[in-house]
Amino acid sequence: MTPTGKCGNKQGRSPVKSRVTVAQLFENVNDSDRIVDALRRGDKAFIKGVIQWYERHPKNPFLVPFLKRAIA
Repeated sequence: MTPTGKCGNKQGRSPVKSRVTVAQLFENVNDSDRIVDALRRGDKAFIKGVIQWYERHPKNPFLVPFLKRAIA
């Protein structure tokens, strides 16, 4: 039991699942440099296009969920 009287995770979040490295995130992705630049710029239109493309042509199971969280 923690000092706050709760058991388990102190911050109330679910336990951390497996972590994904940047190398795994962009594995099998051709235009990773352009995607990273768009994330830095906050170019939501470009990122939405990338999401649509990789939903239709799945190559990496981590990329689409990451991009959806990034522009949310």
